Amino acid sequence: MQREAADANQVTVNRLAQNFDHAAHADRTQIFDSKGRVKPPNKWPAELRSIITGFDVEEEETHTIDPQTQDISKVVTVKYKVRFRQGTEEAKILAKWRGMIDGESAKANTHAPLVIGGEADPAKL
Repeated sequence: MQREAADANQVTVNRLAQNFDHAAHADRTQIFDSKGRVKPPNKWPAELRSIITGFDVEEEETHTIDPQTQDISKVVTVKYKVRFRQGTEEAKILAKWRGMIDGESAKANTHAPLVIGGEADPAKL
C-alpha cells in the first residue's frame, strides 16, 4: 500500500515537472502560420493552448465600391492578440528544485529526481 501511494505521488511530481518544463520552454512561434500571421484559435497547437492566458479578437471591416459596376465589396480583417504565460516562474522553480539556484528549498531537494518524460524508475536514474 505504501508503494502504491509512493508511485501515485511520483506520477504527480513527474506531471508537475513536465508541466513546468513545458511552460518554461514551449516554442511560442508555433502560433504563427507560414506567412507570419497568428493562426485562428482552432489551429493553435495543443501544447500552446495550455500556456495561453488570454487573447483578444479585433475585426476590422472595410468596404470598397467597384467604379464600373458599383458593386460593394466587404472585407473583414481579423486580428488576434495572444498573451502567453512567460514561463519565467516555472523555470525558476525547476532551477531551485535541481539546486541550480541558492535557497533553502533548493538545498532540501537537490537529490530529488526530476524526470521529464519517460518513466521514473529510481533504479535507472
